Amino acid sequence: MTDERIAGGYILLPRTIFTHEISTMPLHYRWIWVYLIGKANHSEPTGNQRLMRGQVLVTLKELADACSYYSGYRKLTISRKDAWRVCEWYRGHDMIGTTKTTRGLVVTIKNYDIYQNPKNYGRDNGAPTDATTDGARTRQRLPHDRQELKNDKKKEEVAALPVDLDTPEFRLKWAEWEKYRKEIRKALKPTTRKTQLKKLAKMGVDKAMEKIDTAILHGWIGCAFEEKTNGTQTRRERSDEIAPGGFDEGVTVDLGEHILQSQSGQDPGEGDSV
Repeated sequence: MTDERIAGGYILLPRTIFTHEISTMPLHYRWIWVYLIGKANHSEPTGNQRLMRGQVLVTLKELADACSYYSGYRKLTISRKDAWRVCEWYRGHDMIGTTKTTRGLVVTIKNYDIYQNPKNYGRDNGAPTDATTDGARTRQRLPHDRQELKNDKKKEEVAALPVDLDTPEFRLKWAEWEKYRKEIRKALKPTTRKTQLKKLAKMGVDKAMEKIDTAILHGWIGCAFEEKTNGTQTRRERSDEIAPGGFDEGVTVDLGEHILQSQSGQDPGEGDSV
């Protein structure tokens, strides 16, 4: 008896991809999605391997080449910028996470274990695929499909970054800031998030990232502070939080040592600042 097994393994792709919003996008949006799932690491890391299950290291050139085809003798393909737009679209729809490295882009496919577990399909998990007695059919959904995103009220709001800050580097830095705020139990609220991003955008990417690093380093709850020099003293303006001493939003607070000690008993630079 001949061995009819197919070399290279297999991947699982839910049929709900045909009803997902991706089905309304250009063809290369669908093909890159299949490509990422097919290339993703399907096992837990061993030895020197660093990629986790559901992760894949790619470059924008690789994604662009994966969509290439020939028309006669002419090779047609998408640009690297087009490939990046696809990744941005995936992230905006909570399908992937990305981390930039010196070797390329580490893509983490969200809910990979759900997609690639046969028990989550059809009769393997007790859900019938044929018509039931009343003619109704069980509809299986992608975890990120449009209906679930609409109904999942617990899903965190994705911050829309200003154009001036919408870079891969700043996205990672902003995610770090959001994580830090959750760790100190001061999760960003929509209005606060919008205010901080608006003020950071005026500073430019490099300065904004520096402000976030400074705020995390000092344990502050704000990152969009502006520094001004008045004689020999340094003043920081609050932008979206109320200071421990009761100062209201938009009020300039003197951070002189004697005032800080009288208001909160803290050393200069350790109080809340935006």
